[in-house]
Amino acid sequence: MMESNALAIKKASPLTDAKAGRNYCLWLLGRREYSRAELLDKLLRRELEESVAVAIVEQLIKDGLQSDQRCIEAVQRSAARRGWSKRRIVQKLRTQGIETSSIPSDDLLDSTAENKRSEMLYETWIAKTDGSAKAKRKVLSRIARRGFPIGHLF
Repeated sequence: MMESNALAIKKASPLTDAKAGRNYCLWLLGRREYSRAELLDKLLRRELEESVAVAIVEQLIKDGLQSDQRCIEAVQRSAARRGWSKRRIVQKLRTQGIETSSIPSDDLLDSTAENKRSEMLYETWIAKTDGSAKAKRKVLSRIARRGFPIGHLF
């Protein structure tokens, strides 16, 4: 029984040449913005030679099809909708292989704006509860999971 489940997981087929690698990258970039590091990782996982993978990604950058700056902007837009803190945004960018030192500091929230954002989220989310102590703990936990400091909310 276990063998049939293990066989059901299909491994992605290796990429055979640069054209297949470029087409794969274009397909990926059609879904969402990927960082340079993410594209390289995906190509290498598909068993493409490193030199070919680097050449493909560099050509995509040269053609304007891949940009780490656009990837940063996409993460920030998504984070704004999800109610993420500056710390959570930076964490996400690091997992995507983007150097956070390349992000202008004014693009991220300062601590005052971040405190206001967490207060707004608290007020919005607590209004949807019965106001009990258990509900307040849940809301504070939700805010903390998004990377906001919660000490100022007490």
